[in-house]
Parts: sequence; structure tokens; C-alpha cells
Amino acid sequence: MIAAETRPAGGLELIDKEKRFVRLGDGVFETGRLERARVDEAVAAIEHYTRLARSLDVDRILAVATSATREAENGDRFLARVKRATGIDPRVISGTEEAKLIFRAVQGAIDLTGRRALVIDIGGGSVELCLGVGDEIEIAESLPLGVRRLRDTVGAPGKIGKKQKKAIEAHVDKVAAEAAAAIRRAGFDIVIGTSGTIRAIGDLAAKGQKNWKTLNMESAPLDRIEDVVDKLRRAKFEERIDDLSVERRRADTIHLGGILLLQLMKALGAEDLTFSDASLREGVIREFLAQDAIASARATSGSLRRRTVYELAKKYGAGGTRERHVRTLALELFDRTATIHGYESRARRFLEYGAELHRIGHYVSYRKNHKHARYLVRYAKMAGFTNDEVQLVSLLVRYHRRKEPDVDHKRMKKLAKDDRKMLCLLAGTLRLAIALDRKGSQAVESILCDVSDDRVTVFVSGEDTGLEIERANAEKSVFEAALGRTVEIVGGVTNVTALPSAAAGQ
Repeated sequence: MIAAETRPAGGLELIDKEKRFVRLGDGVFETGRLERARVDEAVAAIEHYTRLARSLDVDRILAVATSATREAENGDRFLARVKRATGIDPRVISGTEEAKLIFRAVQGAIDLTGRRALVIDIGGGSVELCLGVGDEIEIAESLPLGVRRLRDTVGAPGKIGKKQKKAIEAHVDKVAAEAAAAIRRAGFDIVIGTSGTIRAIGDLAAKGQKNWKTLNMESAPLDRIEDVVDKLRRAKFEERIDDLSVERRRADTIHLGGILLLQLMKALGAEDLTFSDASLREGVIREFLAQDAIASARATSGSLRRRTVYELAKKYGAGGTRERHVRTLALELFDRTATIHGYESRARRFLEYGAELHRIGHYVSYRKNHKHARYLVRYAKMAGFTNDEVQLVSLLVRYHRRKEPDVDHKRMKKLAKDDRKMLCLLAGTLRLAIALDRKGSQAVESILCDVSDDRVTVFVSGEDTGLEIERANAEKSVFEAALGRTVEIVGGVTNVTALPSAAAGQ
């Protein structure tokens, strides 16, 4: 956890910092489940962090979950327990997003002006590689090569012999081959390493470097890192602690992390490594602040109704990355099925408003959040909206989950007949878009629809979209009824090119 305060010039000042090693990913890459004891420790740690953050009177608490939670079959249960215990709703981020956030963090710690930078982060379950220059990120990859994952595969934390070392190196080469080749082709000016594992290796490389006051921005050549890694792999567990001064909590994986780092550098053709004390946490804060600035700009531009919606979403802690991704998916579904439903810009605008506002009920409670959302919209001062339009938006957010819309429902009957029919389509579209972001990790990158007289097949692109596809197929009934077609959602599509969106209008 970090707590930071923004400065007028745009920087961040660290207020507090704390870290607890709960090893949430222990065993998960072998069993596919988070262990009960680890979940208990993690929830206790997050409860502690939440109390500490609130004692600091922070304006916003952000929480993200990475590879262990992404991959665990009981990850959703863990997140639900965190929500019940703390009121915090952690956002599961994809590996690609994790890579980009770490890159943003490094930009705040090292001056990268005019340089194409490659950032390497070694975590427990994955390795993130991100290449970019300025604000443009060219390549962002997440590879299943974390130190806990290797630990689950290799076994005991003892010495690593030459034969075992070669096997690990061959595995790294195989998994990283495609990403490494793409990065070599693109080229880079500087390679930066971040994360606890890499910083611990940096600390060992820094021994004897008298002018190294801080690890951040210092560099070590490949041969010095190779020497450090060789010492680590030859040492027994206790020797790493007693002789090499490695933290006990990291001593069972650092030798694996060293072999992993060294082989990645060789695969990438990197001759040296610059260390950074930035991390994912700083990246999460910086990205939030950037998005908040964009949201503020949106809230003061465009139509009065759009400003009203963005301001209401922000008031109740919504309108962030998750809502924007759901909005994008919903509008893509709307546009790609327009030849069937025939609705145009007016319906599209209301779908946009519903996507922005559908989660505001979480501000009151996760339980019955759809009903809380309806109430908050219905009784808000919605500048620019007629009473009938407010009623329409409130019902759209109400029907984003649970009970399906019914044209004979007493609240639905307050709408014009045509609007009742339109609302059923919009609710079905929104429910499907929400399902396609089941984990809140933006795993579904884009969609493509194949439309026939009796069927619509929705193809999704992205990595690890199994849960999203399963949920979408379970939530498709309202969408099917509105279109009058059988709908099937399938995966396995790459490089989906988005069609130009219809004019959004005002």
C-alpha cells in the first residue's frame, strides 16, 4: 500500500507506505485455487490498509488484483469477501494493463524524455514487458513466468544445479520468444527493471558501489548481474539469508527470479539494466489521476446532458476505467446489430448514459446495487433531461442485472410504448456488455458480430476470456428477445477491427 498526495506541479508526494508478504499466489499456479490461509491473511492485510488509509483522510482508495486472482477459480469469492470486509471493490487488471501501469509508474521515477524505454517487471505469477516512448506505448506483454509460478514448478528452494538451470532457461526462452523477437525488432535505448525481485538483485549488484546512495536510476552491466545470479543459484536457502543478506521472505524465489531476469536480458539482447524503485502502485495512482483529469474535461465539455451524466457518475465514485470499457463494448454491440434493431443516435446516447451510471448504486451498497442506482438517478437533478428521459435512464440502470425488463411492469408503463421497446434492447445490450467484462479486467478487447436472418454470433478478441464468454452466454436472453434472434458468444478471434461508430450526437 502507498498513500500519496498530489502536488500543484503535477507530482506525487509519498505520505505513507506499507507492505505485507501474504503470498496470495502460493500454490495457485499448481492447483488453480487460492489457499484459504492465504486469503485470510490477504483480507486481514487489506482491512488494515483500509483503516490506515481512512485515518489519513484520503479522498480515494484504489485497489487492483493481478495474476493470482485473475487465474484462480475462486478469485471472485476472494474479491467478494474483500468487498464485504472493507467496502473496497478491487479491480482485476489484465496482464497487458498491468504492464502499461508499471510503465507509467517508471515515467514518474526516471526521465525518459526522447528515449525508447523497455520496462521489465517480475511478479509472482507473471512477467510484464512494456516498450514505449513518451506517452506512446508500442508493445505491452504479460508472460506466465513469475517467481511463484516457477517456484511451484521447480519445487524446493535449495540450490539450482546446471541441468535444472538449463531447463529453466529453455522454458523462459520458449515462453518469451515471440515477445522478445518483437521487442528486438522495435529496438530500445534503455532497459529498466522494477519489482521487489529485481530490486533485491540490484541491491546485491550495488555492493561495493560506494556512490550508489539510492538504487533508482543506477545501472548494472549484464556480467555483474550474471555474477549475482550465479551466487544466488549456488547458495542454499539459509546461505542466501545469512551470507548474501537476502530477506527471508524472498529467499526461496530470488534465485529463480535471477535466472529468469538474466535469460530475459539475453533473449532481448540487453547489455545492461537500469533499476527503478517505481512499482505498479504508483502506476495505478498516476493512471487514475490522468483519467480523472480526462473525466473532468469531459464533464465540462459537450452537451449539457452528457456533462450531467459524467458529473453524477463522478459524484458516486463511478465513471472510471471499468464503466468506460463497458460503454465501449455496449456501443460496439449496438452499432454492429443496428441493421436488426434499427435504432439510431437517440437510443445510442441513452445506452452511453446507462453504461456510465450503471455502477453508481455501489456507493450505497453492493447488495441490490441495481435498485440503488435507479433511485439515485430517479431523484437526482438531471439538468437537460425531461422527466420521461430521467425515468428511462433510471430504469436502464435498474435492469442492468437481476430481474429482466417487463413491458407490463408498473414503472415501465410510465414510458411511451416505443420507449419501452427501446429500453428492452438497451438493457439487453448493457447486460451483455457488463457480462463481457465479467472480471473487470478489460480482457475482451473488441467484438465482431456475424448477423443472419435468425442468428447473431458475437466473436470476442482478447486473452483469457473464458469467464466472460461463459457469463455472456448466461446473460444473453434479454438481448436475444429484443433482437428476435438466437445469440451465441464465442472466442478465439484476434485482430478484430472496430467498425466506425455511428455519430454519437448530443
